[in-house]
Amino acid sequence: MTRLVGPDEGSRTVYTLAGGAMRTAAGLVATVYTNSGGTVLADIVTDPGGTTISGSQVTVDSFSRLPLFQFPDGADTLYVSVNSGPIIPIYARTDDRLDSLATRVTAAESAVAANTSGKAGHADVQVFTANGTWTKPAGAVTVDILLIGGGGGGGSGRRGAAGTVRCGGGSGAGGAMGRHMIAASQLGSTVTVTVGAGGSGGAARTTNDTDGASGGSGGGSLFGTLFRVTAAGGGGGGTATTGAAGSSPSGTTTGSVGAAASGTGGVGAVGTVGVAGGASGGAGGGITSADVPGNGGAGGANGAGGNAAGGIVGGAAPGSPTDTTAGSGLAGGGGGGGAASILAAAQAGSNGARYGGSGGGGGASLNGNNSGAGGNGADGIVLVVTYF
Repeated sequence: MTRLVGPDEGSRTVYTLAGGAMRTAAGLVATVYTNSGGTVLADIVTDPGGTTISGSQVTVDSFSRLPLFQFPDGADTLYVSVNSGPIIPIYARTDDRLDSLATRVTAAESAVAANTSGKAGHADVQVFTANGTWTKPAGAVTVDILLIGGGGGGGSGRRGAAGTVRCGGGSGAGGAMGRHMIAASQLGSTVTVTVGAGGSGGAARTTNDTDGASGGSGGGSLFGTLFRVTAAGGGGGGTATTGAAGSSPSGTTTGSVGAAASGTGGVGAVGTVGVAGGASGGAGGGITSADVPGNGGAGGANGAGGNAAGGIVGGAAPGSPTDTTAGSGLAGGGGGGGAASILAAAQAGSNGARYGGSGGGGGASLNGNNSGAGGNGADGIVLVVTYF
């Protein structure tokens, strides 16, 4: 703070009472106080010079005005009594008061800016796309936690003999979504964060008369030991009778259950649409006992984007779902299922989209040709938003 100069012109002229009438106070002594009760002398100094004024007393000039002096540090209002008369307020000069106010406002703005630095809208957002540690910000009041688990991988298709049923691989389940809000006082200074990894797709079969490989489970996402979403099941490998769907994980919103392959070797089933969690992929196409190959099923969509097309026999490979915006916390769509083939290697299922989308199932094949691999599930995410 700095000393302000005063009194201002509006309070500088003073008078004394004599015989009930106001008289000039020229030459009289005025005592300056910091309080209206007149009990605490003001620490005033000369202006210019800055010399302490003894006894906080000044002499009124010939124009009945108080001399200019410097007010105590940080003060803009004082009180004066002329010749032991009534106590009246006096004020620092207007320009000085405005300059002081501007300085205090600037300081306050700087303090607010420092306190809210990195906290958009008075919130601190920490995004985890890999395992890490959440650190509680100073002044935290409530904490909002969003978790999406990893999507399950798709199963690969069966490779088998002509005249038999060869099923495509089932798709994995989409990652579940969890949402929790908690008082910051209930949390420690740090919390371990685990982000569920997407499950790997089942490997293509390169040996005759072999069932497909199951896809890996998508990992659950956890916020310490307080909140979690469970693992998303991987799609089953194609057999002579099935290509099982990946099992749905648990959360505030469950992940979409995987799509099962046709039990008779037909077209792969379409994946399930996601709501807040990841969508499931399409199942791989199978081959009937009459040696007719089937197309792959389309992947399930979610609110952040369209679905991926299933693969076409002898034609286009399955489409890939579009990833959601990085760090957005929006769940992704499921991968398309691969088509079967009796003339060449079967198509692989496509990968699930960020975050938590599941992989599509791979197509079945005739002996002598590799079956289609399952698509990989997408990793999950954890978003932690702190409010102050």
